[in-house]
Amino acid sequence: MSGARISGSVDLTGARIGAGARALTLSHAVIGGKLTGENLRVDGEMRLHNTRISGNIQLPGAVLRNPGGVALTGGGLEVSGGMFAIGGFTANGEVNLIGARLGDIFALPGAKLNNPGGTALNLDRTTMRDCELADLACSGLISLAGARIGSRLSLDQARLEDPANGKALVADGVTVGGSAEFSGLLARGEVSMRTASVGEGITLLGARLDNPAGAALCLDGTAVADDIVGDGMTVTGEVRLSGTQVSGQLSLDQVRLANPGGVALTASGLRASVFTLSPAAPVLELVDFGHAQVDILRDNPQAWPDRLNLNGLTYRVLEPRLRAHERLQWLARDPARHEPQPYEQLAATYSTTGQPTEARRVLYCRERQQRATKPPLGRAWSLIQDITVAYGYQPWRALIWLTLLLTTGSIIYAIAPPPALQAHAAPHFNPVIYTLNLLIPVVDFGQRSAFNPAGAEQWLSYFFIASGWLLATTVATGIARVLNRQ
Repeated sequence: MSGARISGSVDLTGARIGAGARALTLSHAVIGGKLTGENLRVDGEMRLHNTRISGNIQLPGAVLRNPGGVALTGGGLEVSGGMFAIGGFTANGEVNLIGARLGDIFALPGAKLNNPGGTALNLDRTTMRDCELADLACSGLISLAGARIGSRLSLDQARLEDPANGKALVADGVTVGGSAEFSGLLARGEVSMRTASVGEGITLLGARLDNPAGAALCLDGTAVADDIVGDGMTVTGEVRLSGTQVSGQLSLDQVRLANPGGVALTASGLRASVFTLSPAAPVLELVDFGHAQVDILRDNPQAWPDRLNLNGLTYRVLEPRLRAHERLQWLARDPARHEPQPYEQLAATYSTTGQPTEARRVLYCRERQQRATKPPLGRAWSLIQDITVAYGYQPWRALIWLTLLLTTGSIIYAIAPPPALQAHAAPHFNPVIYTLNLLIPVVDFGQRSAFNPAGAEQWLSYFFIASGWLLATTVATGIARVLNRQ
């Protein structure tokens, strides 16, 4: 029937078409009505290349068999009313509709597609209003690369197994005007929607994705106008969200993420209004938030991942609101914990929410972490600043040290006062003022220059002078550091 011109409909209900390389050919045909193939049986290839159908295609209960080959091919097919196989459809072999234009819905709910090790359904660059593949059972790859779906894509409760080359679904570059629905999906192999565009949201409620050899879910570079909801997902393999843009919230509540020997979640460069990560159990592998931008970040302190890359992550609000000592435990899970940015970001969040004491505690911890990155001399100077004034964040420590040194010196010099340089001209010796004069060398109280300690007392006076200069320097350095950060 290749090249046929039919003004009405074609009815193949219950037909049995025998074996052959091209068992049924309707290529380049023009059909003014619809093509009906209820309970159709075809052994061999069914060809619809560049066929134009004004109505729709209906294949409920049809069985197309061409194992290892192409069961149905329709490159360039134009169908104004869409393609339906509601009520069961089976294809043993590839269903290939590359570049087809299906004006309405493409619906294979509950269908069985079988092409193990190869492509089971190829809808690359296909145009349609809806793509309904709920409850589909598929052995082989489903490809929707570059497809244009005007409203809805559904793979709810679908089962995708025996993937080709480790991939269960490839929808890279797909455009979906409405929602993309994968709730309850079971996929053994990668589910990929790189650089896709979704006009509403993506739902993955309760999905089970398994690809331990690589990425189980990849949404790199995808733009979503609403939410991504993956609550209750179980994923073995990497979840990739690099460069993903979510205008609403990205929710991963009560998920189970595992990728032994690899990265559990990569969200580097992510943009989202709200990001919720609250696993049902702690994630043992790395979760990468590097340079992500989130307005509100929600997590679960009881299920923080064992390892977190937080360098470059920015946020305005952290929920739940925890004290600094608890959030510092969160930062400590970053393998590169010496990076300053995560501490500065956390401190800024405390400052903007009116908690300056918590912010100072975070910045103090940041300085202590930075110590390990310095050369030996720098580490020694850092330790002195830490002990004396806590890098300027606890300047009252300097007063404690000054009091301790003043008390010690006053007692020692009261017991063993130093001799006067000129007995007839020296003022009355005061051990407290003398010690204070040593500790504050820039101020002369008339005691230090009037007396001349010797032996151990002389070395003790040098120690007090050095301590005074050290305290003054660390106080000045610490205050300057704090003022610069403000």
